Amino acid sequence: MTPLRIAWADEAREIFLEYLFFISEKDLGAAERLFDQVERSLEPVSYFPHSGRPGRVPGTREVVSHPNYIAIYEVHDDFILIVDFTHVKKLYPQATTERVGSAGVWCARRIVQIRDVHHSRPDRPGLGAALTVAAPSSP
Repeated sequence: MTPLRIAWADEAREIFLEYLFFISEKDLGAAERLFDQVERSLEPVSYFPHSGRPGRVPGTREVVSHPNYIAIYEVHDDFILIVDFTHVKKLYPQATTERVGSAGVWCARRIVQIRDVHHSRPDRPGLGAALTVAAPSSP
């Protein structure tokens, strides 16, 4: 069985990197362990896309990547798209919702925006490319 490629929506990657940078300021080893744990948690999803629990937002699935973090993803024909990454204590989905599409599905605004921009973008690099993004510069 060939695994599906894992792609990250830009916003989801930025959120994940913000967590990593924040943690690395206090403990670089902890940030590296989190990165490895998230990568390991997504590997089974590439082989068994529906193995994550059904998402709180219609059309998504969730995998607990770490006791404190959840990766939210969509399953596509030939890839998995990580659309959000959140801390378990954050309100998810966002309280602000809007009605989407003719089917009248309620969905978090943030996910809708990501889908609109990235739905047809299977060319996004996977998790391994996440750390090649430069850290924000200090003032």
